[in-house]
Amino acid sequence: MTTHSRIETVFAATDFSATSERVVSWAAELARSNEARLVLYHGIAAPMPPLISPSPTLPTENAHELERRSAIERLEETARALRPTNVSVEVDVQIDLGASTILQRAHAFEADLVVAGTRGRTRLAKALLGSIATRLIRDAKVPVLIVPPCADAGHEISRVLIPTDLAGDVPGTIAVIEPMLGGGMQQIDVTLLHVHEASYEPSSPWSAPLVLGPRSPAAKQATVRLGEIANRLGDRVRTLHTVSCGGDPARAIDREAQHIGADLIVMAHGHSRLPIVLRASTVERVLAGAPCPVLAVRKPRQVPARVGPLTARGEAARPMAHAESSA
Repeated sequence: MTTHSRIETVFAATDFSATSERVVSWAAELARSNEARLVLYHGIAAPMPPLISPSPTLPTENAHELERRSAIERLEETARALRPTNVSVEVDVQIDLGASTILQRAHAFEADLVVAGTRGRTRLAKALLGSIATRLIRDAKVPVLIVPPCADAGHEISRVLIPTDLAGDVPGTIAVIEPMLGGGMQQIDVTLLHVHEASYEPSSPWSAPLVLGPRSPAAKQATVRLGEIANRLGDRVRTLHTVSCGGDPARAIDREAQHIGADLIVMAHGHSRLPIVLRASTVERVLAGAPCPVLAVRKPRQVPARVGPLTARGEAARPMAHAESSA
């Protein structure tokens, strides 16, 4: 997908779990709103090697073929239900090797968006999340939408939460996600969130975290910077709110998403592998408590222009609601 182009193919990975039903629902909604093709993918295990025995009794090749046919039929059943709702659907079943296979097949279909799910909040689920979802986020060249188990079924997006570290290009991020929103960003209520991470007093290993209050220099600087970013957005969104708070980033993001009733959380990550890995851990923690899907996008390859101070003209031209709180 080229930047600012319309989404033409949505690739949804499903394992037939309850969460996968929501994955398909979100993927179908996005495909429908963009008049895009939807590809439903399911991975099956590689066939077991013949047992080392004078007379093997398990027809592993036949069992594998039966599994493949069963998966195709289940996907086709879903596809038949979606096609009358104005969604063009194709199915794909392959021997699955995890995230790498998902990305290879998505690339083969020239997908513009990959949609996948998580399986729950157990220790095993978190391990799966770390090995699959994180790899998808880290390695995908297109946006990845991760749907948590508690997310609602797919529906029109009207409220979006965008966490920012103030160093990224928020307008550029919006330009990347805008094509996936059929009605455009002018139909979206956006909340920009910056979280001051808690700091620790080094004099004692038992010191409690010191959360920056709303009157601290860093908090005030963040509020000003959020205002500058908001003014750069102009009239590109329907309404715009900015929130600056202190505390644990992942918890603050999930809490704010719950508070505003967000339909989508958008998290941007960088291009070098180390920062991606570091940020992916935050995305994982956000997903563990996210009330809605999380969209991971790569930051645009450009250096944000330095923004000058706010002007009365800019503030008057773009009325915004600014909220500031402390954890």
